[in-house]
Amino acid sequence: LNVVLLEDSAAIMGEFIALGAISLSSITLSPLYDSVGSILIGTLLGGVASFIIKANSQHLVGRSIPLEKKQQLVEMLRQDSVVK
Repeated sequence: LNVVLLEDSAAIMGEFIALGAISLSSITLSPLYDSVGSILIGTLLGGVASFIIKANSQHLVGRSIPLEKKQQLVEMLRQDSVVK
């Protein structure tokens, strides 16, 4: 849920940046504002992507189960007649 909200917020912010940059470029007849807007949008998207990668990698990789807990589970399964 947080990832979707973050992505949508970044998309809307990017649209406002693009609107401002294109408007300023059109008014001043200078491509500088459009270029700066593009760089800002790229930076925004890169930052959001980095945050999402960091947040999701913790969920994907996770921590392994402690060894003693693993041994308890294996022993419990060995004693179960259905598993045998």
